[in-house]
Amino acid sequence: MPSLWLDQHPEAQVPGYLGWSGPMACTESKVFRAWIAEFMTALLNDYAIDGIIWDEPKSEGLVSAHPETISKFGASPTRQNMEDGFISFLSELTAHCRSIRPDLTITLFNSAKSTEYFTSNSVRIPGLDYAGYDGNLCRQSFFHEKPKWHKYRLESVYDRTLAECRAAKVGTFALVENMLIPREAIPEYRDNLAAFLKKLRFDHLALYYYAHNNEDPETVHKITRDLMQKNL
Repeated sequence: MPSLWLDQHPEAQVPGYLGWSGPMACTESKVFRAWIAEFMTALLNDYAIDGIIWDEPKSEGLVSAHPETISKFGASPTRQNMEDGFISFLSELTAHCRSIRPDLTITLFNSAKSTEYFTSNSVRIPGLDYAGYDGNLCRQSFFHEKPKWHKYRLESVYDRTLAECRAAKVGTFALVENMLIPREAIPEYRDNLAAFLKKLRFDHLALYYYAHNNEDPETVHKITRDLMQKNL
């Protein structure tokens, strides 16, 4: 993800990459790894945090020509090399956080668009308590345009979550992205969430609290609260 620090440290960036959100850190950069470890050290020492969620790795397969990537994987690194490198990075960071706060609850959730190679191996990172996916239960609208399905339905990754978590011996996790909901999609959110909670069971379930850019936030929040209380 972009940051002021990354903008000021081009030596840690993926060379030549400038996406919609700006430059991207190369996870093989020792400078970047040292900075983010320092950041997490400060976070865990300064605040009474009892859990961390590693939120949906993105571009984990993007091939980087960073000098430290080339040094590690050779002149022509592959997508799988990049995925292995990201898992190594996240393993190192998870272990670092646990060394500071052994009692942390640590969760990783992936995107169903990631390769099964990456998702099935990333959930095996030592120190994880839960793993799974995020997804939607209704149509969304980012800028008041006509609502549509912007992401896969969360039910579609239920079997994948169970299989990967059982193999890795971690608990199951799901995040319902109940944000960006236009008023006309609220009834389908209510009906689909009710059906979801009645049928599917995760060890760790998350929904946003007053999620951003809902057209009628009070109604969405009431539906979320009432259905969660009813089913839990």
